[in-house]
Amino acid sequence: MVCGMSEKSILEKWFRKKQGQYVEIIIAGRVLGGRVGESPQKVRAIQLIGDVLLVRFETTERLVVAGITDMSIGDYDALVIAAEDACFGWHYYGRPQSPDNWCEGIYRRQNNAVKFVRLGPLKPVTEVFEYAGKDFVVLL
Repeated sequence: MVCGMSEKSILEKWFRKKQGQYVEIIIAGRVLGGRVGESPQKVRAIQLIGDVLLVRFETTERLVVAGITDMSIGDYDALVIAAEDACFGWHYYGRPQSPDNWCEGIYRRQNNAVKFVRLGPLKPVTEVFEYAGKDFVVLL
């Protein structure tokens, strides 16, 4: 799906409220960092190109959501996105911000499951878990 004017309007409305604010990132029902309050991210910029959304956070963290099929603003001004893939990237905390210290958590739908892969200088992880929800990414 190529996002149209209504999706851009939804994003602009959400961004006006959330720019410079901290949000929780929930991907496939899992809160980034494990629990609410563990790893909120400060919204810096957004960009929508076709069915791909890029959200940049302070300092170098970023979220890429691809294969978007729907988006809306939910309870508590949450941005709710139905999509196929999401990738959260960050520099390994406490180390220099270099390409060698870049980490990514990649979430990819597979029918009623999600394949999660973590790449970078952290211990690599590959996991498949059940998730049949429509709302793949929530920025709360």
